[in-house]
Amino acid sequence: LASSSSAETSRLAKLFEVAYMLAKEEMPFTKYPAILELEKRHGVSIGSTYATEHKCKEFTCLIGDTMRDEVLVELRKAEYMSVLMDGSTDSSVCEKELIYVMFVASDGKVQCQ
Repeated sequence: LASSSSAETSRLAKLFEVAYMLAKEEMPFTKYPAILELEKRHGVSIGSTYATEHKCKEFTCLIGDTMRDEVLVELRKAEYMSVLMDGSTDSSVCEKELIYVMFVASDGKVQCQ
């Protein structure tokens, strides 16, 4: 992305935002092409490349890796931390795990990730 034009960077940012929204809302990646098509109909310039379910998964993994790396950088600097974990199973027998890490950031503020 560093060598891309600003228009290309903007286009890719929109694709990443749609992928992030799908993951955040726990929607299937199969909805990605349809949402991109709707965006096109609304006049959003997103092009025709990277519009597959596979790319949505790839973008989501890249976003997750970046978020994890950012938290790890902060955790490595932290002098104190606490890990809180919880799990549950819903009516469809889908198990969910949640992990919070609380730590004192380098600026002295308590952070929860």
